[in-house]
Amino acid sequence: MKRVISLFLAALMLASVALSITSCDNGNNPIITDPITTTEADESTVIITDPATTPATEDTSAPSTDTADIATSEPVTEPVGSDVIIGFTNPLTGLPTETDVSLLRPISVSIDNVLKAQPTIGLSLADVVIELPAEGFETRMLAVFLEYQNLPTIGNVRSIRDYGVRFAADFDSIVFHAGSDTDANWLQLAGNAINYGFKVSYLIKKGEIKTASEREDLWVDEVDNVDSLNYYPTPMFRDLDRMYNMSTEHSLMLNAEVVLSSINYRSYRTTLNDGFTYPYTIGTNASAPEDGVAKTIQLPYNPYQTQSKVSYTYDEATGLYKRSNFDDKPSIDGLNNEQLAFKNVIILEVSTTIFPNDSKNRLNVDYVGEGSGYYCANGKYESITWKRPEADSELVICGSDGSVLDIVPGKVIINVYPAEYHDSIVVK
Repeated sequence: MKRVISLFLAALMLASVALSITSCDNGNNPIITDPITTTEADESTVIITDPATTPATEDTSAPSTDTADIATSEPVTEPVGSDVIIGFTNPLTGLPTETDVSLLRPISVSIDNVLKAQPTIGLSLADVVIELPAEGFETRMLAVFLEYQNLPTIGNVRSIRDYGVRFAADFDSIVFHAGSDTDANWLQLAGNAINYGFKVSYLIKKGEIKTASEREDLWVDEVDNVDSLNYYPTPMFRDLDRMYNMSTEHSLMLNAEVVLSSINYRSYRTTLNDGFTYPYTIGTNASAPEDGVAKTIQLPYNPYQTQSKVSYTYDEATGLYKRSNFDDKPSIDGLNNEQLAFKNVIILEVSTTIFPNDSKNRLNVDYVGEGSGYYCANGKYESITWKRPEADSELVICGSDGSVLDIVPGKVIINVYPAEYHDSIVVK
């Protein structure tokens, strides 16, 4: 009988020990679980799950009282809803990105915008498009791309003007172009802006000095640019279909290979200058203007004929402005056959006159000083101003309250428009 009692007491003691093992930490550190998992993780292994891509898994194993089993069991992630906060945004658009591009330096590409060159290729991929007046009442596009590492074929690439170089620098971008409209006797155009800097170029342009050597103290490092006339290391190339069915001048293209090899070959800086700021800031949907209705925008770059009219129509379904040109024909991107559309439309009125006695009727676009304009988003507008105290100062766009303009997250088009045609602008 005593033997039976002894065996019974021994069994009770073993049960008590087992119970203490399963309910206490036994002096070990507590196991801390990741808030997005439902089981303990091995402290010696860091398990990182992507909240946007890691699928939920189900633990079908039976509960275990073995501490070794607990420490090595697979974590179970819970499904993540649509309210996940994206950690990175594109500083030009405010749209989400997969990686941190806040300090990445963009590129800009001078792209043709004449009727014979339609459709242009790749403009819908640009973060910002700057439309600039050109001689003959035509316009030229400056397409700004931040994430250019996988850029497909875009174009067609054309020459750039001095004011185009200035606006490209307002985004601290590396400029890709096919020459300029400079010739030996015409010093005030793009070649001078690229080679001597904006201050010297502007003084020559205004007739205050005759040659760059008069103001050597104002010379700056030349603007980082890639000209198609320089064929090394990887040349821009021709689209044969466009070359034969349009013309050679409307066929020059580039892609990521051209961009990356050119930047690497020239050892160009690929991050923003210290302290650099863009002409506007990114706000929220609450940043949308409220001054008046802007469902239709019309900008006739030639007020005497409709062919040169640029227009935007607000699409309630998408919240975007769809662009048209050339007698209200939709502006189509030949890359995807979609109509160009923008969340933000910015209009900057800039004095634009023809240089006297110039056989090519080139334009004197005065980008220094102050001017007015409009900011349109979400079917509304507000009056804005732009400021550039000196030729080598950065552009600042100010909202109706006088502070730096906050824009709604989304792609941007900036129309630099002749102030002389102010009365032809339609915003309604």
